[in-house]
Amino acid sequence: MGDVTGRWLLTVSGNTGSDWRAAADLAGIASWPGLEPPRPQPARPRPGVGEPLAPDTTAYDGDAERYVLLDGSELVAQYGVGSLTGGFGVLLRVTPDADVADVAAAYADQAVQFEGEPVPPPDTVSHDETTVTRYSPPGGAGGYSGLITAVDRPGPDDYILYELSND
Repeated sequence: MGDVTGRWLLTVSGNTGSDWRAAADLAGIASWPGLEPPRPQPARPRPGVGEPLAPDTTAYDGDAERYVLLDGSELVAQYGVGSLTGGFGVLLRVTPDADVADVAAAYADQAVQFEGEPVPPPDTVSHDETTVTRYSPPGGAGGYSGLITAVDRPGPDDYILYELSND
């Protein structure tokens, strides 16, 4: 899948009303015989600022520089491949010198389907000194739609989940 860790990455998601095996098949999860699982895919190099967040991800208009790592963040892991027709899901760590709100807003701007279209105000929830902010940039039929979730925690470890799905 293009992960940068070279390890198995366990993700947990809710899927109501359907068989988990069907969801696993759609996600391309292979099963294996016996007790030993297969080795994970080798890690790919972590992208630097301005490099693609996920392999083979380009904007709908062919602009290969659109979905890139932005200043103030680093790629921790790629946990998904978007939808059946493309995209990605990545976990980003916000660097200590950056503001999580600014970095998340920049990723939301990056995920807008049509350049220049404004991003609606985010939904924000705070509890026990942690703030979760969710951006839903405008998408479009025949293109990409994104979801950016920023987690602002006490201390230096702030994270962004960036999910992009092809329509």
